[in-house]
Amino acid sequence: ITRRILGVSDRKTLPFTCDIIRSLSINAFSAPGGHIYLTYGLLRFAHTEDEVAGIVGHEVAHASLRHVSKLYREVSKILSRAENKDDFSSAFMLLNIHLDEFEYDADTLGVLYAYKAGFDPRGLPDFLERHLSFIIENRMFNVLGFSSALTVRARINHLRGYIADLEKKD
Repeated sequence: ITRRILGVSDRKTLPFTCDIIRSLSINAFSAPGGHIYLTYGLLRFAHTEDEVAGIVGHEVAHASLRHVSKLYREVSKILSRAENKDDFSSAFMLLNIHLDEFEYDADTLGVLYAYKAGFDPRGLPDFLERHLSFIIENRMFNVLGFSSALTVRARINHLRGYIADLEKKD
C-alpha cells in the first residue's frame, strides 16, 4: 500500500519508511525524514485496504506538504514573540487553527494519492466516520473533545464533497 501511494506522491525522492507500532490505540502519524507510523490497533480497526491507503496517503501528504517544518517554524515564531501568559494563549489558538488547516490539506491530498494509486478514495472518510462513531458510542470524549468531534465531522463532509467532484472529473 505504501509503495503504491509513494509512487503517485509529490515527494518521490524522500526515503519513506512505514512502521507498525505495537499499540492497541487507533492512531497514525508521520515524523520528519519520511517516517510513517501506524498502530496495530489502527490496522485491526480498519476494514479494508482502501481505508489503510487513505490513512497512509494522509500521512504521506503531511510529509509532501512539509507540515512538520511549517509547524516548527510557527511554534518558533510564537515562542520568540510571546511575552506573557496571554500572548501564549493567543499564539496557541492560532497554532490550533494551523493544525486544523494541515489536517484538511493532508486529508484532501491523501485521498487524491489513494485515488491515483488505484484505491477507493472513500476509504479515509469511511474510516474517520466509523472511528468517530466508535469514540462517541464508547463515551471516549477525553480522547476527542466535542469541538474536535465537530471538526472531524466537518473533515468527513469536506472529503465526501471533494471525492464526489473528483469522481465527476473521470
